Amino acid sequence: MPVSKKDRKVILSSWPQRPSAELAQELGLKPEEVEEVLAGAGLRTDPVHPALGRARPRVFAFAILATVICLVYFNSVRNGFHYDDIHSLLQNLGVRVEWTRNPESRSLFWKYFVDPTLFSSRPQVAMPRPILMVTFGINYMISRYDAWSWVLFNIFLHIVNTSIIYMAICHLTGRQRFALITALFCAVHPVNTETVNYINCRSESLSVFFMLLTMYFFTRSLLEKQRWGLRAASFSTFTLSLLTKELGITTFGMVMVIDLLLVWPAEKSRDPWWTRVFKRALGWYAPLVGIVIAYILYRMAVLDTAVVKAAVRPWGDNFLIQMRALVQYLWMFIFPTRLNISHENLALMVSVRSFLDNPFVVMTGNPSFPLLLAILILAALLGFGLYLLLTGLNSGRPRPVWHPLVAFAILNFFVTLSITSLVPLNALMNEHRLYLPSLGAAMLLAGLLEYVAATQARKAGRSDGWWPIPVQVMAVVIVLLYSGLTITRNFTWYSDFTVWRDSVTKSPLKAQVVSDLGNAYYRTGRQMVDRGEVSADGAIDESDRRLIREVFREEVPLGPITPEVNQKLESLFLKGLNRAELLYMWGIRVEPDYFKAWHNLGTINYTYAQIAQQKRNLKLTRQQLERAVYFFEGAIRIAPNGESFNDMASSVLQLASLEEDQAKKEEYYRRAEVLYTNGVNYNPEMCKGYSNLGMIKARLRKPDEALKYLEMSIQCDPLDPQPYYLSGYVFNQFNLGRTQAISILQKCLQVSPGFSPCEQELLRAQGGEPTGGPNAPAP
Repeated sequence: MPVSKKDRKVILSSWPQRPSAELAQELGLKPEEVEEVLAGAGLRTDPVHPALGRARPRVFAFAILATVICLVYFNSVRNGFHYDDIHSLLQNLGVRVEWTRNPESRSLFWKYFVDPTLFSSRPQVAMPRPILMVTFGINYMISRYDAWSWVLFNIFLHIVNTSIIYMAICHLTGRQRFALITALFCAVHPVNTETVNYINCRSESLSVFFMLLTMYFFTRSLLEKQRWGLRAASFSTFTLSLLTKELGITTFGMVMVIDLLLVWPAEKSRDPWWTRVFKRALGWYAPLVGIVIAYILYRMAVLDTAVVKAAVRPWGDNFLIQMRALVQYLWMFIFPTRLNISHENLALMVSVRSFLDNPFVVMTGNPSFPLLLAILILAALLGFGLYLLLTGLNSGRPRPVWHPLVAFAILNFFVTLSITSLVPLNALMNEHRLYLPSLGAAMLLAGLLEYVAATQARKAGRSDGWWPIPVQVMAVVIVLLYSGLTITRNFTWYSDFTVWRDSVTKSPLKAQVVSDLGNAYYRTGRQMVDRGEVSADGAIDESDRRLIREVFREEVPLGPITPEVNQKLESLFLKGLNRAELLYMWGIRVEPDYFKAWHNLGTINYTYAQIAQQKRNLKLTRQQLERAVYFFEGAIRIAPNGESFNDMASSVLQLASLEEDQAKKEEYYRRAEVLYTNGVNYNPEMCKGYSNLGMIKARLRKPDEALKYLEMSIQCDPLDPQPYYLSGYVFNQFNLGRTQAISILQKCLQVSPGFSPCEQELLRAQGGEPTGGPNAPAP
């Protein structure tokens, strides 16, 4: 006799919380009939591991996840690059893989594994993340610096990650509805908007992709010990997670948590516990330890350090600061309304020295966020998680279904954030660090809804497996609320300007935020005026028009750039310079020792000097250059760095061009020579520094030294045409060989076809005409 529809619903709603044998006895069915119902629904019991029923993931669930994410992030595709994307992507030659136009660039794919300086145009932030860099290279091949393909990749990765979450929970718990709701909450939670919209945060989502696969394969290999392929797959994905981002090392802790919560307590073995521990350690955990050791040796080989070369703050201070940061992260999960690309630091700051001097004041002195309260909250939370973990290890004691769920959510939070809690990083808080911890928050919320649904169903005497209507409405409302917040937040990520304008309203006392808003004004104005100067046949498209409207609140007509439109763009550039200058001054007032604001003020005044020089106002030009030198000196006084030395030297060189007295001109040249030399000494990987140093050596009539530094510049950046041009100039000017001059200038045109200085110098070299001097480079 077939199982009735009513009995079928009872079986599907009660299993695996209630064993199939118990359900068969209650319903008056044979155990085989219960097993048949479960098998027909894609569920099956596992005789090896009865505690973990398995469910077959449904195709429609994957379709729901993909559809919801596409709808929620539809307005992200038009968003652009932000913040660190500028130095790690837009200014980084290391991502510019051109498969057909420049076949030599294909070698970058294997260089990513041996040269961590390819991570950024700033060598001081070198990182060995080759798998991440491979994806960046692929994106550049697809659309170059059109951001749509870069953002689409991030959205696709988010879809894949939430799909893995759904599949893994189905397979490991047998609870399909719980798995889908958890994945949906992860998919639309607003705290993940930074990871999806901020292209550089792909390091987080890509690393989490490999981490999720590692946890899934590792757990399945523990359940099905004869399947060596699963174990090998977990070791491979663990390696890939490490080669994507250092976060991958926390996977070791997460697989151990899953093992102790779900697998170890349910195993039935006659072996003594020490034998089981030895077999587990040797067969599963020892290879992971070996991979970690190999990764550390790899980092030491390519980066000369296992962790960081120099900590940005004392390790003890960082640990205390992160106590407050962790509590703020917990608050973001509950109320994700004041998200920020750069959170305020003042409420977080604390030092070990101040704690030792006056511990009571430090622990209780901040009325808005006492350190003592943060420590108590975290200690209670961690203690509760460890308690649930330890009680679960006693397989002889029954435990509620929610025990492993809550323990996993708590320990997932602490384990995945352990690296940033211990290792001092530049940013005290980042929302993208919550990408994997959001899984635990989503599981808790879905588990709470499931518990409420089960309680209401028992009270109502229902056993049809469906959640009560109020609980279903609650789940839908949460998804819609999160989706609305996420869509709204996506608009904030439209451009670098919009994201910093939002941040400055939330962190007005943070100099870095104020300064970066100034950078956005400056870059937007420069982008528009360059569009008019460089491309006479260019045009204003809809994206340009929207950006101008967002930044300057003014309208520019669509279509070709006419002289009137170009004049309008130049006025917008001046407006951007003025607003940027005011913001940099604001940054200095907020934090007088923030050297980047000083450097940026130097750049602004240098730009004003260029504009004044174009208008032949030599007095104003000199005044602006002297102000530029003053601000660059301020930046160097606070934090000596290669960029400030280099740009200060360029300002001094421009002052030399205003001098008619040859002796004073030579004095400026020698000063610039010292500054350029200091620049390359502080930053040996600054390619333009060698080019500038070669140029000043030529002006000081030191051709041999000039050629030496220009050759170093070419080796540093073979795709920069400037050192080729300067080398040709030196050969031609000092009669060191016209053949060599012609050869190197032809190479310049191969590197950059149409580069006018090389074309003009080549004509002079071929015709034997006297050469002109090279112009001083702009900062």
